[in-house]
Formats: sequence, C-alpha cells, structure tokens
Amino acid sequence: MYTRKTFISTFLILSIISFLLGYANTVVGTIDISYLNPIDIIYIFFVNVVIILSALLFAPVGLPFYYIFNTIFNIGKAAKESGIELYIYIPISLLHGVFEIICLYFLYKISLDYFKIYFKKKISIEERVKKFKDQTGYVLKKYVGMIVLLLFIGSIIEVMISNRVLNFVLKGG
Repeated sequence: MYTRKTFISTFLILSIISFLLGYANTVVGTIDISYLNPIDIIYIFFVNVVIILSALLFAPVGLPFYYIFNTIFNIGKAAKESGIELYIYIPISLLHGVFEIICLYFLYKISLDYFKIYFKKKISIEERVKKFKDQTGYVLKKYVGMIVLLLFIGSIIEVMISNRVLNFVLKGG
C-alpha cells in the first residue's frame, strides 16, 4: 500500500530528476538580479495563488503532474540561465521555495488520491461518486487555506529575504 513516506520519496525523486534535466538542457547565462519592492509580494503571491489553485482544479484528471514537474524543470533551467553557481542558488531559493515545493507536493498528493478513488477495485459507481465528492470537500477544507497561507509566507520571504540575500551575495551588499 502507498504510504505518506512513499508519496514523499517518489515526489522528491521525480522533482530532483526534473530539476537536473532542466539544468542539464540549458545554456549558462547571466541575469541581473534587481531588488524587489514590498509591493512585489502582492504580485508574486497573486501569480502563485492563481497558478496553484488553477492546477488544483484539474487535480481530478491528473493535469497537475505535468504542471508540477514542468515547473521544477523550469526552475532547473532558471538556475543555470542565471549563471549563479548551484551551491549559491539552491540554498537561497529554498528560503522561499520550500513553501512553493510543499504546495506542489500537495497538488501531487491530491491528484494521486483522486486516482486511488478511480482505480479502487470492487466499488460501485455510486460509491465512487460519493468518494469523489468527499475527497473534493476534504481538499477544499484542508488544503486550499493552507496553500494560500504557505504561498503568502513564501512571497514575503522571497521579496524580503531571498532577494536581498541573493543581491548581497552577488553584489556584495
């Protein structure tokens, strides 16, 4: 049977592979990192919420799987395109990125939970529909608020800490 440990391990392995593939299939570049303003918290938060909640709408059909690993692939590309060494890029990005990664994991788990309902053996259509409705109610109650909160915290950290640390490291202050 699948456990939380299995879900997390599989997610992490697929995420690392996606990141490395994105990193390996990109040319090194240089990007000037500008300072973000506090108003950028709202922009980053809004974009992240719209994207994650839109993907959540498609969790019952598995579309988040593509979105999740494509996003992580693109993070790998961005890491290399930035021209910043990985030993600098990863820890600074994880300051805020851990909140986004947790949300991506939630999308992954929610999608898998729907698929477990679809492929459960020996239950009637009526039971399957009931389980689908129950799962949807559970997702709305348990995950939506948590996702919004995590993305808000991540946006604040990205603008107020990650961006400033990165600028300090790259520009010396």
